[in-house]
Amino acid sequence: MQTHALYLSNFLAEQNYDIQVVTYRIGAGEQESIQKYDSQLNFPVHRILSRLGFWYSIDMLKDVITQFKPQLVYCSNVFYGVLKNEIDIPIVCRSVGNDILRPWIAYPFRFGSHWLAHPEFEYKAYKYFKKWKTPTIIEAILRQQRFDLAYRSARSMNLIIANSHFTAGLLQEVGVESERIHVVVGGVDTHRFADGKHQTKEALRQEYSIPQDAFVILTVCRSVPKKGVEFLLQAFKEIKLQIDNVHLVVVGDGRYNRRYKKLASSLKIRENVTFTGWIDHLKVHQFYKLSDLFVLASYVTLNPITGVRDAETMGRVLCEANAAGLPVLASRSGGIPSVIRHEKNGLLFEPEDIQDFKKQFMVLYQSASLRSSLIQNGIEIAQQEFDWAVIMEKHIQLFNAVLDS
Repeated sequence: MQTHALYLSNFLAEQNYDIQVVTYRIGAGEQESIQKYDSQLNFPVHRILSRLGFWYSIDMLKDVITQFKPQLVYCSNVFYGVLKNEIDIPIVCRSVGNDILRPWIAYPFRFGSHWLAHPEFEYKAYKYFKKWKTPTIIEAILRQQRFDLAYRSARSMNLIIANSHFTAGLLQEVGVESERIHVVVGGVDTHRFADGKHQTKEALRQEYSIPQDAFVILTVCRSVPKKGVEFLLQAFKEIKLQIDNVHLVVVGDGRYNRRYKKLASSLKIRENVTFTGWIDHLKVHQFYKLSDLFVLASYVTLNPITGVRDAETMGRVLCEANAAGLPVLASRSGGIPSVIRHEKNGLLFEPEDIQDFKKQFMVLYQSASLRSSLIQNGIEIAQQEFDWAVIMEKHIQLFNAVLDS
């Protein structure tokens, strides 16, 4: 969401739109670096929103809107549709689906919102919250009020840009009319991921201690259950029984990494799996280049405590894999089919089905011509549909349509 908002803001500024950005307040110790960052932008940034006091943030937004007097307000999630009751300005938002599946509004009531937003209290509370690396506890408390507010806000939007047909379906389930939903899939810097000026595959494998002669399978994801890393490790062991010279690279960090490493050891594949931990996004393209196949094994999960679903609502990493020229194997789950079209720019397998995974993997592994076709189609689709330039132009068209109406 942050990446998308940054690309959109820069694009609008470059196109000479008069824009202002409102976002969260700066935490203690961040002032100098953030102020330096903001000074390099071509538009003003108001860092005034609270991560805890939702209605406090609404009041802060109203103040900026009253002074700035924009023709349109754009939001990065569905939560701010309640502004429609306060202002007579069209509001457009982008929904990534999880704002509907598990709204992360910390405190959904007006009463006490300004007190919770006090900077000293909020900083300490949020500092502890980040250590948990998951909003499970937050989701479990005041769950129904949080969902009601998110759904009401979504229904108030003039238009919602959904990141997949799966997300569009979620929005329709909570009462958003289909004519106010537009699906725009993607968001990737195709030039950076396709750039051939970087190190060679051999040099990159040497740098990251990846076997030179192995068939390397890559997954890039946060370490959370819905990403299917546990399933992928088990499926990888099955593949290893048939093909000895394979290696798995897992890029990403999260609270489950230690658990996944223990599982790899118990499956006796630990020496064949590289866990990189957190990698700066500006270096992630290197791992696509050193690999032979990209896999995303996501599936829909249900939290036993909160009853909240979590799903892969699009999978930007799939767009990146296409742009980087990697064949893709992904689960037919959530919004993934909006990105990967079976036998066009990748292959799909049934979620959590090891036998189907093995079947589709072997088809890819044994057919160089199929891999070549998927790679070529993937590159073309990434350039024509997923590239940031295409995505930004679609946003402008939708903004204009709202203003014209």
